[in-house]
Formats: sequence, structure tokens, C-alpha cells
Amino acid sequence: MINNQKGNALITVMLISLVFTALGLAIVSTTISGTKRLENRKTDINLSYNSVKVVEEITTNITKSLDSINLKSFMDRSSGELTIYSSFGPALENMLHDSLNTISANDREKIECLSIVDESGDTVKEVASSNICIDDLSRFKPYHIKTDQDFTRVFEIVLITKNPNQQQGKITRTIRKRIILSPLPSFLKYAVGSTSTDEDSGLFLNGSPNLNGNVYGNKLTINEDAKYQLRDTSWKTKETPMPSIVGDLYSSTANLLPVIKNENNFYKKDVPALKHDSQFVDINFAESFKEQTNKIAAKTGIFPPSSAIGSAFKEELINNIKVQKFSNTPGMTEINKEDVINKPLSIVEKGENTLIDSYMIESGTAPINYPDSVTINGDLVVMSSGNSINFGDDLVVDGDLYVVSYKNISLKNIFVTGDIHLINFDGKLLVNDSIICGGTLAVESNAAYQTSNGIELNGDIITGGNLSLYPIDTTIKVNKNIVINGAFTILGNDELAQETEALNENDEVIFSSVVYVGGTTSISNVNILGAENRELILLGNKDLMITRINEFQNFDPLAEKNKEYLPEIDNTIKPLKAFFYTEANAELYGVGSLFYIDGGLFAKKRLEINAIRGEVKNINNLPSRLFQEDKLSRFIVHFNDEVLLQKIDALPIVEHLQIYSDELIIE
Repeated sequence: MINNQKGNALITVMLISLVFTALGLAIVSTTISGTKRLENRKTDINLSYNSVKVVEEITTNITKSLDSINLKSFMDRSSGELTIYSSFGPALENMLHDSLNTISANDREKIECLSIVDESGDTVKEVASSNICIDDLSRFKPYHIKTDQDFTRVFEIVLITKNPNQQQGKITRTIRKRIILSPLPSFLKYAVGSTSTDEDSGLFLNGSPNLNGNVYGNKLTINEDAKYQLRDTSWKTKETPMPSIVGDLYSSTANLLPVIKNENNFYKKDVPALKHDSQFVDINFAESFKEQTNKIAAKTGIFPPSSAIGSAFKEELINNIKVQKFSNTPGMTEINKEDVINKPLSIVEKGENTLIDSYMIESGTAPINYPDSVTINGDLVVMSSGNSINFGDDLVVDGDLYVVSYKNISLKNIFVTGDIHLINFDGKLLVNDSIICGGTLAVESNAAYQTSNGIELNGDIITGGNLSLYPIDTTIKVNKNIVINGAFTILGNDELAQETEALNENDEVIFSSVVYVGGTTSISNVNILGAENRELILLGNKDLMITRINEFQNFDPLAEKNKEYLPEIDNTIKPLKAFFYTEANAELYGVGSLFYIDGGLFAKKRLEINAIRGEVKNINNLPSRLFQEDKLSRFIVHFNDEVLLQKIDALPIVEHLQIYSDELIIE
């Protein structure tokens, strides 16, 4: 049988044509969809970029406008406490509203709504807007700042965008940026910084410190070799990876451009963004020192010295104590005098000092209580050898004062024209009010159990001379502010020199204080902790030196596990809760030492940081550069921005608010 197959060829051709047509349509459809998705993605990226640009523009405008509000016009300190006039709030809100009017017409087309939300007080409120679009304020967090007593404000800029080309579909983005307006000095905005542009000054990063937070510098020098000093005082260097800056780099000059152009200057070639800070304001240290002295003196009834820092300040302080406290005292308290006092009068000097012809209060057989003020014209020793001693009113001494504790001692105000020695072998030694000391104040403690024993200073302090803190295998607590005319020293045990071993640093000082230092500052073999969400803020007039911190100890684990290059919670290495500022120079070495500062570090002239990364158990056996890679740095500064939200009366208030840009969120 013969079959006719001509029709089959036609059907085959049609089927093939149909398949190819369908395939072609599918390809075209996929291409169109891909192109559309690509266009939408491009639009999405452009929209996000433009939105961030608008928010940054608003932030810049606010920064520029802050100079129009002079804080001194809105405050009253005549009562000793800061009071903010009610007109400050509306003035600030008007300034914020005006900053929104500067947005260009082109950018406005892309904005669905824009609001600034005030999170400062107990209630969150919207203070400026362009097309209100926030219906629910419950998701914002109030910061509970007392706005009638504090200039600090927290605002959140919220911007919701829209896609101007409706054919591309509806694409929206929400940008949220929190800003903090603070009256605190500019140096508190940075993890690390230096303002100087002088020769041999500025910011020097030698080796591989890790700076987590914004950094300020008008002159920056980066070197891959970290310097360090041996105990025989000879100097060496060690090649390291480069420094890491996890934040932005701020400057008021263009000097830093050549440094940031070279990506090899930074750890893992991660170059920080360079930003301009035209708002940076230096503090007037001498004026702030005097203002804080006046404030403390006024509380205690002592005329403050009119002289500036130095010998004249000391002489005037001594004279004022004599005039104010001895002339107003009705009579001398009867205290026995000893021909020779041969008792242990120091822990750190290890010897037994001998005092001749001095007054003595000793609680050997029974407790002693003085409900009224005690005034002594000569040297005085107060020793709780067997029982407690309590002073219910002022202790005034025209001479030197030794307070030696074996059992509890409690004091109120102390006024002394000479030197003061507070020595705690055991028991609790409490100073519940102010200390005005014409000479040097030395605080020594060797109490074993800080929770029940130890030294606690709960009042403000002024010294005409130096101030030294010696916590020996224990803790000293300082809860108020200090003005020191001379040098400031904090010194713990040097376990390596004494060939004793400690698993971690056990010499500690807990601060909730602002400390002004007229002379140099030296801190060694000690840990500095904070109390009640506060910390140490130290402002020094001369050089700052911090050495032998966590010497030859190491983070555990050593490896970097987050993009900030910060350690995980470590029970051995406790962060130093402090902001350090000096008008002069500071040199710090994270080679044998291990620094982890939870705060900041600033020098007006020269700030030099030397650091390596990784494990060090012996200064003669440092890891090579290769073995330092991906290991935690031995010098870390983690900026603590919570300081900007604190009301710190002891710090100078600048004339204009400073802006700190907090987190930026794209939703």
C-alpha cells in the first residue's frame, strides 16, 4: 500500500515553527522582565542613594544653623544649678523647620514625607515636617532627658521616598537617621583625635591599633612599625599590619587627603571616609579649671583662689582655708598631743614614719564619736586601731593629716592646710563630703574585700598640690569631681617587678567623676572602671602617660570575629571606662600592654599610639606580621556615645550645640 506523506512535512514545519515562536516569545518575555527588574533595581538604588543624600543635606544644614543659637542666651546659672529658659525649645524647633525648607525642588519630587521627631524628653513628639506621614509615634524611644536642666537633645529624621516615574511601579524607601545635639566639648565626639598641625605634632598611628568610632585629626601620620620600650629603657620596633579605623575620619583641613588616597595605609585596605568638621570647638582649659574650682569652693564655704594653675593657686588656697575655717571656729577641740608617734603611716612606702610633737586620736579600747567640728592647730593622726571612729562635722587641720584605718572611719568635710594621707589597712574608710587640701593628697588602700571594706570618696576634692591613688590588690571608689593643681598619679602593684602572678588586673579605681589636672597625669598597672553608668572624664593640662595596662595578658579568643574587630565579652580583660584629654602630649604603647578603652582619647598637641596585634607573653618574643593578621589589636578604643546623653555639670558648656550623627537605617 502506498501512503501519501506530503501533509506530514507541513505539520512538522508548523510544529517546529510553533515551538520556536513560543521559545522566542519566552525569551523576549524573560528579557523584558529582566530589563524591567534591572530598571526597578536601578531605580531602587538611585532612590536609596538620593534619599540618603537628602538626609545628609538636612544634617549638614542643621550643623550650619546651630551657630545661630547661642546657648548662653538661654541659660541661668546664678543659683549654681543650670536652668534652661523655656524659649530654647521653640528656637530650636524653628531652626529645624527652616533646615527642611532648604531642600531643592528636584529632591522634593522624590519625597513622600519627611519628619523630624524629638525623642529627648519623656514624651516623643514631631517637631518639624514636610507632608506629615507619621501616624504612630509609639515605636520611637524617649530618652527621658530633663529638658529644663539640660541642653542635650535627641532627634530622629524620618524620610519616606516615592518613585517619581509611576510607570515603573511604586517603589518606596524609609530612611531613619538619629542625631544627638550636645553642649559638651567637641573632643567627646571622637574615639581618638588631635587638633594640632604643628611640626612633630598631630595624630601618629604606629603599628596596628583598632579605633572603633570617628577619628579627628588635622595632621595624620601612619607607620607600619610599632615602637616599644624594654625595662632597661632601650627602644625597639616591630613590623605590623596597618591601623584599622571603623568609623569616619574627620578633619578641619585638607591635610589628610594624601594619607587616605593610599589604601595600603589601612588594615585590610579598608579606607575610612574623610569628612569635614567645621564645627570643632577647643575648650578653654584654664577657664574650665577655674570655673570648676569656684563651684566646689562655693559648696564648702571657702573663697576660691583667684590665681591660675601653679604655686600662687596653692598659696592662696592654703591662706583661704586658714582665714575661712580657723577664724570662724569658736575654739580648739581638746586632743592629746604625743611627743613621738611611731606607727605605720603608709602602705606603699613600707616603712614606719615617725612624727614628732603631733596630735593623736586612737580608738584602741572604745569607739570614738565627734558630733561637732574638730579643729587642730598642728599635725594630726587619726587611727582606728581597735574600734570605729566617726566625725559628724568638719575636721579642720592646720598642718598634715594622717587617717589610718584598721576599723571603720567615717568623716564629713576635711579642710587641711598641709598634706593629707588616707591609709586603709582594713575596715571601711569613708569621706562623705568634700576634701579641701592645701598640699598633697595621697590615698592608699590594701583592704581585701571592697564590698565591705576599702576607701570611698563621696565628695568633691580640691588639692593645692599633687593627688595620688594607690589601690594595692583592691579597689578605691571616687564618686565626685576633682580639681588637682599639681600632678595626678594612679599606681597599682607591679606584679612583674615583684615576681608575683595575678590572673588579671586586681588593682582598680572606680570613677564617676570629672577630673581636672593642672600638671601631668601618670597611670600605671591599674584598671579604671565606671560606676552607675558613668565613667572617668580626665582633662589634663600637661602630658598624659598610661603604661603597663594588662601587661602580657591576652584576649580569649584572640581571633577577630566581627567587622568592628572588637573582643567578645571577656571576664579577664575589663575595658578602661574613661575619656582622656590633654592640652599637651600623650604617648601610649599597646605592645606588652593590652589597652581596651571604652570611651575616648584626645591630645591637643601630639597623640602617638603604638600597637601590635595578637598574643604576647614575653616582650622578647613578639609575633611576626604574618601571625598578627586577623588577630585582635592590643590597643583598642571603642567610642562610647552614651557620654553625649549624660548631663555632666562639671564639664564646660560650649557656646553652641555640637552635632553627633548616630545610626542611619534604610528600610
